[in-house]
Amino acid sequence: MYDRSKLSKVDWKYIIIDEAQGMKDRESVLASDLDQYRCQRRLLLTGTPLQNDRKELWLLLNLLLPEVFDNRKAFHDWFSKPFQRKVLHIMLRMTGLRQRRRCQLY
Repeated sequence: MYDRSKLSKVDWKYIIIDEAQGMKDRESVLASDLDQYRCQRRLLLTGTPLQNDRKELWLLLNLLLPEVFDNRKAFHDWFSKPFQRKVLHIMLRMTGLRQRRRCQLY
């Protein structure tokens, strides 16, 4: 982004990240840029279902709530146990929206 320095000075109300599933690496340029922006809320949009990859899931949750999901190893250790995996699935269902693919003609 060419306007990175100017945009990082703004106190954003919302940051919406489209195609969030493309962010596979916490050290990517986009992920590190997002750390520079102050905002009240973040929304990640993805057309791809979340996979069962805890590393990818942690990355997305860390982008949404970096103060809560700040440690990838702790996240992995906690959610690697069967009971905690069920808790994680319930938590994701409660906070996520499912996309329905249905064509409507008007």
